[in-house]
Amino acid sequence: MRMIRTVSLMLILFAYSAVSIANEEQLSGGDEFRHTAAQFDKAAAEYMAKGRQDVALLHSRLAEIKRYAASLADENRWGEIDWSEFHMIEKKIAESLYPV
Repeated sequence: MRMIRTVSLMLILFAYSAVSIANEEQLSGGDEFRHTAAQFDKAAAEYMAKGRQDVALLHSRLAEIKRYAASLADENRWGEIDWSEFHMIEKKIAESLYPV
């Protein structure tokens, strides 16, 4: 009888931990994107303080795109994330900071 209780308890704990891990993954799908968006917000503030409003606005837009991607990732809609504008803005930033 004691062994049955022990095995039952182990199964319950295992099932609970599996559900807990699944919920964590589901809730944090876009967390990395949100973290990166915060870094872009910080860069935008720094460029604004340096008088580079043009570059600051581009970084703000990158942050918006990352936050939108985070919302799609949270819903497991990874295939709907479009990075074309993001890459275009990255190119503009590079050209603004390092003109040829």
